[in-house]
Amino acid sequence: MKNLKNLILRVLFVLLLMADSSSVFAESFSFEITNPKVKISIPELPKIVMKPHLLSKTRPHLRYQGSSGSYDLSIITPTADTGMTPLECAQSTIHDIVKRRYGLADSEYKAYKADDGKTFALYYSIRFPPFTQLKAHLISAASGHCIEVHISKVLTSQKEAKNWFGSFPQARIQTGK
Repeated sequence: MKNLKNLILRVLFVLLLMADSSSVFAESFSFEITNPKVKISIPELPKIVMKPHLLSKTRPHLRYQGSSGSYDLSIITPTADTGMTPLECAQSTIHDIVKRRYGLADSEYKAYKADDGKTFALYYSIRFPPFTQLKAHLISAASGHCIEVHISKVLTSQKEAKNWFGSFPQARIQTGK
């Protein structure tokens, strides 16, 4: 009888986990902007309410910002050179962040291209003693702009740091949507 109770409890626990994970996807992050017309989808993030960036009046490329729980997110749309592709925006943005801004060694960051061929991601962490901040940048291009989605999170465990690199594999920046 005791084994049966344990089995029932385990099954209920698994069912609760499954129900919880489906609700996360139902409330995942999705946001659309105009000029340039872009839809940003990050199923691995919770829903985040976005507001105009605090500095957008003096720096119009700083478009939106928001936070939810331990995540902070901002959307940046600097102008791009005529005809810049998503790959060229990604190369320029990644070089600026990795080499100029932080001077990261090759082993300190990871960059990926999503299977849509238009969304690129950069993952790294920065130490601000006593904290470590996990950072991700999703990058693409649309209508004469580079599109950058900056996600940051304060590290809460070493396991979280290990899992951060590549933590948004389904994220997409879709243009003209």
